Amino acid sequence: MPDLAKRRRTANLHRRLALGLLLAALVAGCSSQRPAMRPQPGAQAEPAAEPGAEATPRAKTSRRAAQKRQRKAELGEASFYHPSLEGNLTASGVPYRAEALTCAHRTLPFGTHLRVTRLDEARSVSVVVNDRGPFVAGRIIDLSMAAARKLGMVEKGHVPVRLEVTRLPSKPGRAALGR
Repeated sequence: MPDLAKRRRTANLHRRLALGLLLAALVAGCSSQRPAMRPQPGAQAEPAAEPGAEATPRAKTSRRAAQKRQRKAELGEASFYHPSLEGNLTASGVPYRAEALTCAHRTLPFGTHLRVTRLDEARSVSVVVNDRGPFVAGRIIDLSMAAARKLGMVEKGHVPVRLEVTRLPSKPGRAALGR
Protein backbone atom coordinates (compact mmCIF):
# COMPACT_ATOMS: atom_id res chain seq x y z
CA MET A 1 0.00 0.00 0.00
CA PRO A 2 2.77 2.52 0.74
CA ASP A 3 4.04 1.87 -2.80
CA LEU A 4 0.65 2.91 -4.24
CA ALA A 5 0.60 6.18 -2.24
CA LYS A 6 4.13 6.96 -3.42
CA ARG A 7 3.10 6.42 -7.06
CA ARG A 8 0.07 8.69 -6.62
CA ARG A 9 2.23 11.45 -5.10
CA THR A 10 4.70 11.10 -7.96
CA ALA A 11 1.88 11.19 -10.53
CA ASN A 12 0.39 14.30 -8.87
CA LEU A 13 3.82 15.93 -8.85
CA HIS A 14 4.25 15.17 -12.56
CA ARG A 15 0.77 16.58 -13.34
CA ARG A 16 1.49 19.76 -11.37
CA LEU A 17 4.87 20.13 -13.04
CA ALA A 18 3.32 19.63 -16.52
CA LEU A 19 0.52 22.08 -15.69
CA GLY A 20 3.07 24.64 -14.45
CA LEU A 21 5.15 24.28 -17.62
CA LEU A 22 2.05 24.60 -19.78
CA LEU A 23 0.97 27.72 -17.89
CA ALA A 24 4.46 29.23 -18.23
CA ALA A 25 4.46 28.51 -21.98
CA LEU A 26 1.04 30.14 -22.36
CA VAL A 27 2.11 33.24 -20.46
CA ALA A 28 5.32 33.50 -22.50
CA GLY A 29 3.36 33.04 -25.73
CA CYS A 30 0.92 35.80 -24.82
CA SER A 31 3.60 38.34 -24.01
CA SER A 32 4.83 40.56 -26.80
CA GLN A 33 7.92 42.51 -27.57
CA ARG A 34 7.65 45.91 -29.12
CA PRO A 35 8.66 45.72 -32.76
CA ALA A 36 11.78 47.63 -33.67
CA MET A 37 10.89 51.11 -34.86
CA ARG A 38 11.82 51.69 -38.47
CA PRO A 39 12.74 55.29 -39.16
CA GLN A 40 10.54 57.10 -41.66
CA PRO A 41 12.29 58.26 -44.83
CA GLY A 42 13.79 61.68 -44.19
CA ALA A 43 13.16 61.40 -40.44
CA GLN A 44 16.50 59.97 -39.37
CA ALA A 45 17.98 61.00 -36.06
CA GLU A 46 20.71 63.55 -36.50
CA PRO A 47 24.08 62.78 -34.92
CA ALA A 48 25.18 65.08 -32.12
CA ALA A 49 27.23 67.98 -33.42
CA GLU A 50 30.83 68.26 -32.35
CA PRO A 51 31.80 71.48 -30.59
CA GLY A 52 32.81 74.07 -33.16
CA ALA A 53 31.40 72.08 -36.08
CA GLU A 54 28.87 73.75 -38.37
CA ALA A 55 25.42 72.21 -38.37
CA THR A 56 24.22 70.90 -41.72
CA PRO A 57 20.47 71.11 -42.26
CA ARG A 58 19.25 67.60 -43.05
CA ALA A 59 15.64 68.57 -43.77
CA LYS A 60 16.77 70.40 -46.91
CA THR A 61 17.37 67.15 -48.81
CA SER A 62 13.71 66.09 -48.75
CA ARG A 63 12.66 69.65 -49.57
CA ARG A 64 15.09 69.72 -52.50
CA ALA A 65 13.66 66.45 -53.77
CA ALA A 66 10.16 67.89 -53.50
CA GLN A 67 11.29 71.04 -55.35
CA LYS A 68 12.61 68.88 -58.19
CA ARG A 69 9.26 67.09 -58.32
CA GLN A 70 7.57 70.50 -58.41
CA ARG A 71 9.03 71.11 -61.85
CA LYS A 72 7.78 67.77 -63.19
CA ALA A 73 4.18 66.74 -63.59
CA GLU A 74 3.25 63.29 -62.35
CA LEU A 75 0.84 61.24 -64.47
CA GLY A 76 -1.26 58.32 -63.27
CA GLU A 77 -4.62 57.23 -61.90
CA ALA A 78 -6.52 58.99 -59.13
CA SER A 79 -9.01 57.35 -56.81
CA PHE A 80 -10.90 58.68 -53.79
CA TYR A 81 -11.53 57.80 -50.17
CA HIS A 82 -14.48 55.60 -49.26
CA PRO A 83 -17.17 57.53 -47.33
CA SER A 84 -16.80 55.16 -44.35
CA LEU A 85 -13.36 56.64 -43.62
CA GLU A 86 -14.86 59.97 -42.46
CA GLY A 87 -13.29 60.92 -39.11
CA ASN A 88 -10.44 58.39 -39.26
CA LEU A 89 -7.02 59.86 -38.54
CA THR A 90 -4.80 60.50 -41.54
CA ALA A 91 -1.05 59.88 -41.49
CA SER A 92 -0.53 63.54 -40.56
CA GLY A 93 -2.72 63.13 -37.47
CA VAL A 94 -5.63 65.19 -38.82
CA PRO A 95 -9.05 63.47 -39.02
CA TYR A 96 -10.20 62.78 -42.59
CA ARG A 97 -13.02 65.10 -43.63
CA ALA A 98 -14.83 64.21 -46.84
CA GLU A 99 -15.70 67.87 -47.53
CA ALA A 100 -12.11 69.18 -47.22
CA LEU A 101 -10.01 69.48 -50.38
CA THR A 102 -7.28 67.08 -49.26
CA CYS A 103 -5.45 64.06 -50.64
CA ALA A 104 -3.07 61.21 -49.94
CA HIS A 105 0.27 60.95 -51.75
CA ARG A 106 3.03 58.42 -51.10
CA THR A 107 6.02 60.78 -50.94
CA LEU A 108 5.20 64.49 -51.06
CA PRO A 109 5.54 66.35 -47.74
CA PHE A 110 2.38 67.01 -45.73
CA GLY A 111 1.06 70.47 -46.46
CA THR A 112 2.11 70.41 -50.13
CA HIS A 113 -0.47 72.07 -52.39
CA LEU A 114 -1.24 70.27 -55.66
CA ARG A 115 -3.27 70.97 -58.76
CA VAL A 116 -4.90 67.72 -59.90
CA THR A 117 -6.11 67.80 -63.51
CA ARG A 118 -8.38 65.12 -64.93
CA LEU A 119 -6.89 64.30 -68.32
CA ASP A 120 -9.98 62.97 -70.10
CA GLU A 121 -12.17 66.01 -69.25
CA ALA A 122 -9.66 68.80 -68.47
CA ARG A 123 -11.23 69.52 -65.05
CA SER A 124 -8.92 70.45 -62.19
CA VAL A 125 -8.97 70.94 -58.42
CA SER A 126 -6.44 72.23 -55.86
CA VAL A 127 -5.80 69.98 -52.85
CA VAL A 128 -3.44 69.73 -49.86
CA VAL A 129 -1.47 66.54 -49.01
CA ASN A 130 -2.33 65.33 -45.49
CA ASP A 131 -2.16 61.53 -45.78
CA ARG A 132 -0.10 58.68 -47.25
CA GLY A 133 -1.30 56.44 -50.03
CA PRO A 134 -2.75 55.15 -52.23
CA PHE A 135 -1.42 51.64 -51.91
CA VAL A 136 -2.95 50.22 -55.09
CA ALA A 137 -0.71 49.58 -58.10
CA GLY A 138 -1.01 52.28 -60.76
CA ARG A 139 -2.71 54.83 -58.50
CA ILE A 140 -0.76 57.98 -57.63
CA ILE A 141 -3.24 59.91 -55.47
CA ASP A 142 -6.30 59.36 -53.26
CA LEU A 143 -8.64 62.35 -53.18
CA SER A 144 -11.21 63.44 -50.62
CA MET A 145 -14.85 63.10 -51.67
CA ALA A 146 -15.14 66.88 -52.23
CA ALA A 147 -12.13 66.86 -54.57
CA ALA A 148 -13.48 63.79 -56.40
CA ARG A 149 -16.80 65.59 -56.93
CA LYS A 150 -15.04 68.65 -58.36
CA LEU A 151 -13.26 66.37 -60.84
CA GLY A 152 -16.55 64.59 -61.67
CA MET A 153 -15.07 61.17 -60.94
CA VAL A 154 -17.38 59.80 -58.24
CA GLU A 155 -19.35 57.61 -60.67
CA LYS A 156 -16.27 56.27 -62.43
CA GLY A 157 -14.17 55.55 -59.32
CA HIS A 158 -10.74 56.26 -60.79
CA VAL A 159 -9.59 58.50 -63.62
CA PRO A 160 -6.32 59.49 -65.33
CA VAL A 161 -4.80 62.65 -63.84
CA ARG A 162 -1.79 64.94 -63.90
CA LEU A 163 -0.39 66.22 -60.58
CA GLU A 164 1.46 69.51 -60.36
CA VAL A 165 2.96 70.90 -57.15
CA THR A 166 1.78 74.49 -56.76
CA ARG A 167 3.23 75.21 -53.33
CA LEU A 168 5.48 73.41 -50.87
CA PRO A 169 4.94 73.78 -47.13
CA SER A 170 6.87 76.76 -45.76
CA LYS A 171 7.98 74.87 -42.65
CA PRO A 172 7.80 71.08 -42.99
CA GLY A 173 5.67 69.60 -40.24
CA ARG A 174 3.91 72.90 -39.45
CA ALA A 175 1.72 73.30 -42.51
CA ALA A 176 -2.03 73.68 -42.60
CA LEU A 177 -3.21 70.19 -43.38
CA GLY A 178 -6.80 70.69 -44.40
CA ARG A 179 -8.23 71.09 -40.90
